[in-house]
Amino acid sequence: MDSSDDPTAGLIDRLRCERLVAVIRRETEDQALRAAMVLIEHGVRIVEITFTTPGAAAVIGRLRRDHDREILVGAGTVTDGEQLRAAHAAGANFAVSPGWSYDVVRAAADIGMPYVPGVLTPTEMQQAVTSRVRLTKLFPADLVGPGYLRGVAAVFPGLELMPTGGIDASNAAAWISAGAIAVGIGGGLGAASSTGEDSADLRRRVSALQAVIR
Repeated sequence: MDSSDDPTAGLIDRLRCERLVAVIRRETEDQALRAAMVLIEHGVRIVEITFTTPGAAAVIGRLRRDHDREILVGAGTVTDGEQLRAAHAAGANFAVSPGWSYDVVRAAADIGMPYVPGVLTPTEMQQAVTSRVRLTKLFPADLVGPGYLRGVAAVFPGLELMPTGGIDASNAAAWISAGAIAVGIGGGLGAASSTGEDSADLRRRVSALQAVIR
């Protein structure tokens, strides 16, 4: 596929620059919004609001309105076309799934939305390649490890892989060195709230991550 025809081309360029996607999964809409605001304040420029969070579309819309020039806002845990269209309507810059679905791949192509399907096995990666998908999420990454990514990247050189799951400052650099375009990190960032103590802890975590992945 010509990169000029690929809606993910701009996202790929941004991921190569930032190397970090902060995955936000919270119990309430307000908690997710506060977490995103703390992360943005401390230098994170790509955030992913999962659709397992109540009011995810509203959070995405608010972040796009308030921080459109600063960040990219993705919709995570998108598992069907309805969620994909809701994310698109909310203004999400991209969508991410935990697994592979031809239906969602086609739906994303139809609306021209950058989309990152989840893969784990070489069979799923080959399906991505034959479907002209250039960017995928390797999930759950902690089941395989950086060596696995290095091995599959060698046989699928045109496929970008973004590992997510079990990644933090202690192993993020190993994933990048193995060939990951970026890393998706949720639990590795710890809790994010509006308190000064939690904010300071989160700033330290973000700084540590940025130091090792860039």
